[in-house]
Amino acid sequence: MVNREILARHMAASVDGLSVQMAQAALEAMLEGMTAALAMGKTVNLAGFGRFSPRLIPARQTWHPRTRQPIQVPARIQPHFVPAAALRQSLQTQLTTAAGDGG
Repeated sequence: MVNREILARHMAASVDGLSVQMAQAALEAMLEGMTAALAMGKTVNLAGFGRFSPRLIPARQTWHPRTRQPIQVPARIQPHFVPAAALRQSLQTQLTTAAGDGG
């Protein structure tokens, strides 16, 4: 699993002169900006990676699993991710390479 700390360390290693602390701050700023944009209903497009957009999940009625009483699930907004073609191709290449190596 990759978390924020690992991503920040990777960013710092990839950019000359960038400290881990600065990379963490940059990562936090990026995530805050993306969150704010999504909260305003905007789409965030990262070329070569993918597109994040807010998606409305409508209200629905379901049943409580134990009591079987009907309950109303309220509408909500959920982030939706669509990977870019370059990302999909990269993952597919990794998959075929791993499959060719026997595992």
